[in-house]
Amino acid sequence: MKEFSSLSQLVDYLGEHKNLLERPYLIEIEYSQSNWSKMYPLNERIYQTTTICDYFDRDKHSSLIGSTKSGSEYMVNLSQYNWQVAKITLHDDKPLR
Repeated sequence: MKEFSSLSQLVDYLGEHKNLLERPYLIEIEYSQSNWSKMYPLNERIYQTTTICDYFDRDKHSSLIGSTKSGSEYMVNLSQYNWQVAKITLHDDKPLR
């Protein structure tokens, strides 16, 4: 498991470790509470995606799509928001499938 403070750091890391793009490894992006005036529980501020999302492949680079950890939002285009990231966790210990 590795942590990053920005999406660009994660993209750079995955660019150096392209083998992680071949299978789906879980990525959790925790957005800062300061992005909203309303209080949201942590599991609604964490969006999950995987390394096979084209966003992380520099050759394809498309929109970042994710779903909340709580399940309240599904397949959200996160690229359309300019939310501040609190931290990003890459679960690279074992792929999801």
